[in-house]
Amino acid sequence: MTFKEYQEQVKTTTKYPMIQAVFEPDEGIDDLGNTYSVSTIKDINFIYSAMGLSGEIGNINEILERYVYGKDKNISEEHKQDLSDRIGNILWHLSELSSSLNMSLEDIAENNIKRK
Repeated sequence: MTFKEYQEQVKTTTKYPMIQAVFEPDEGIDDLGNTYSVSTIKDINFIYSAMGLSGEIGNINEILERYVYGKDKNISEEHKQDLSDRIGNILWHLSELSSSLNMSLEDIAENNIKRK
């Protein structure tokens, strides 16, 4: 599966809640005095992906912490499976974050390799 195919598949599984209910009214002024407007759900979907990434990385850190602090000496098969699931979730959130910002995972990956 290519990144492009993966990104298209992820789009079919994405469901965001009605965010406008959280950001009432639709227009306002932030703490710095800047005017903002929330016109569509699409405008802020990337926030869900960013929060999801942060949460999944926190979950990975909790698993790895057991080995750093010596609670476990070896990574168990159960933890390996959990890490694999979390890495998959990270890939899903990265795909959604990229899509929300009209970016292609393939382009991001290619540019990352070119920069190295």
